[in-house]
Amino acid sequence: MAIAADYRFSAEYRKGARAFKSIAAAVRWVKTLYARQKVFDAEGNLFDMEFVPGVSITPRQLQYYIAQIYSYKDQRVRKVGIRRYLLHERPLTGRLSSTRGPGHRFHIDATIMDVYPVSRVMRSIALRRPTLYLVVDDYSRMIVGVHLTFDPPCWNGAMMALVNAVSSKVEFCKSLGLYITEEQWCSEIRCEELFGDQGETSSIYKAQPLQQHYKVEILNAPAYRPDLRNVMEARFRILPATWMPLVPGAVEKDSFERGRVHPLLTRRWTLGNCL
Repeated sequence: MAIAADYRFSAEYRKGARAFKSIAAAVRWVKTLYARQKVFDAEGNLFDMEFVPGVSITPRQLQYYIAQIYSYKDQRVRKVGIRRYLLHERPLTGRLSSTRGPGHRFHIDATIMDVYPVSRVMRSIALRRPTLYLVVDDYSRMIVGVHLTFDPPCWNGAMMALVNAVSSKVEFCKSLGLYITEEQWCSEIRCEELFGDQGETSSIYKAQPLQQHYKVEILNAPAYRPDLRNVMEARFRILPATWMPLVPGAVEKDSFERGRVHPLLTRRWTLGNCL
């Protein structure tokens, strides 16, 4: 039974979907395996081995054996793979957030904005899509830092967003022509943990001064686990939904399909308007 169970859960990679073996197929395989063995009687003559229905294993017996030896997790992992199990089928245990309070953990990530800005000097010149950095507090889900740049996602852009997270938002908004009070956006705290996505914050050498001098621990989500990045992914989904229907030059999912007007032909905003 152990040999038949191992054969059922063993992976056979072929072209197309992942191979799946039924319990009946595993029983037939183990019978064929032992039927191919050379069996001799007491007189030394070779004869064919026949399986007696009352002696050989049945699919129901193998099913019971698998249920007793293999847990449900082991069965699903062996069937669909560890990556799909962790992403779609793992049990949701514990709390949604394990942070102790505001400032314990910051999430940081960058995205290419879905809008084409124009040059402030010559509005007929279209610029490339800027990169937006966000720093979100894990406990309160509040955006505590932003940074907008034309540079691709890099370490310098991530650190500029982190500097904005620990700076006064009153002075930051004042530089943009907005006047707020400290109570409206009070976020000038240094975090204990910085959670990334194996992108800009995955560099050990660049992150070493941040850990030594500021005592900020750098954490990164494992690969193929976007569910651990739900705090940032939710912000990147909510923010565009608030301004995309109103902003000229916004890039939507079907903007580049045939027959649609290209977003470059309708752009109006400058980089300052985007921020």
